[in-house]
Amino acid sequence: MTEAGADDDPAYAVIARSDLLPRLAEEAFGAEYPRELRPYGFTTWSLLREIGQRLGIRTGRTLLDLGTGDGSIGLWLAQEYGARLIALDFSAEALRAVRRGVREPGQATFTDTGLAAGSVDAAVCLDALRYCSDQPGALRELRRVLRPGGLFALSALETVADAVPDEDATDYRRLVTDAGLLVLHHAEVSGWREPIRRNFELWVANADRLRAELGPAVATRLLDEAAGVLARFAEHRYVLVVGARP
Repeated sequence: MTEAGADDDPAYAVIARSDLLPRLAEEAFGAEYPRELRPYGFTTWSLLREIGQRLGIRTGRTLLDLGTGDGSIGLWLAQEYGARLIALDFSAEALRAVRRGVREPGQATFTDTGLAAGSVDAAVCLDALRYCSDQPGALRELRRVLRPGGLFALSALETVADAVPDEDATDYRRLVTDAGLLVLHHAEVSGWREPIRRNFELWVANADRLRAELGPAVATRLLDEAAGVLARFAEHRYVLVVGARP
């Protein structure tokens, strides 16, 4: 999900049809990888359960999944805890893949969801905010649509401030606070480093298979992402941020 507002996302269509990336992720994460949900990111069963518990999602509450992809992660959370799901993504291609049970899939951007102010009880944005060119604007929009006291969770690779120049650092605690939201929890996800490193290494080791299955354009994009992260891996940490609208 980005702010481009494009009606289609050919790369997503290619990735969604492929089984290679989920197979590599399962090899990297083992039993922690939620294979049936096919997350395009680093979400694990343990992280999903922690998010559900921290957000206190309950029957009848409204859950927003921002940058939902095919809706599988948000749908699992909604079904597990009895919430009503609103699933938003910029990509029409992604939304065509949204599974049954998502009551309100919709096309939107991070900074313009089209939702009424104070209309959702809780929100998740998992491994998606990095695709937004205006993260402060996205977090301000998140604050707007959350009801007072509403909770949110986001997961992301964060750049460690003391490892890079200040202008290259990513500090989600500061970004969340600057958007007028409260930070309740901001910490590295337990055991994240080796599985994520292995996942990217497997992309590189299987470069020819990626090109054959995904095509050169999409494969090159993924391989460039992997090379960039691996080259500066020590500068990153994978964090879960949970916060609230005051």
